[in-house]
Amino acid sequence: MEENSNPRWNYNNVNNLERPAKQSLSACMNKFVQAVDSMDSTVMIPSRLRDMDIEIIPDTNNSQEKAVIPVGMEMNNTDLLSCYRMLNAVKNELVRGPGSLDTDADDETENMDEQSKQTAKMFRHHLSGLFNVLHQLTDAANYLTTRYQDAVLPATGNASLHTSGISSFAL
Repeated sequence: MEENSNPRWNYNNVNNLERPAKQSLSACMNKFVQAVDSMDSTVMIPSRLRDMDIEIIPDTNNSQEKAVIPVGMEMNNTDLLSCYRMLNAVKNELVRGPGSLDTDADDETENMDEQSKQTAKMFRHHLSGLFNVLHQLTDAANYLTTRYQDAVLPATGNASLHTSGISSFAL
């Protein structure tokens, strides 16, 4: 069996973070932020979205109907203004990071309907969990690096093994 048979995981590109794969977390977040930025530049008067209902559109990949809005919102007579506010709140939380989740979340969700607030709350919960896991993994990588350097440097005397501590992961 070929080593690279899984299309979602390419062993040759593990260390190539300059151009993330289409399915990477970085690419997905960038695409979302760009879509919300485009939405913001297009929607000049957000209050006009208030009377616009969410419609179900056909999914060309499945030949099934699906809403492009999160599940549950289209069934509660949610208007596009609530969705607009929720998308902006989620984007801001994603871009600012977990430090802003508690302080700004209430201000940004104040004018949302209940379903939008629930969706934003679920996102905050999962984003916080993702950040916690990434921080733990970062600590583990830093620990491993330090332990390796401590073990190898005294033996070799090679100071070039020290890394700069700058992550190659950037949004």
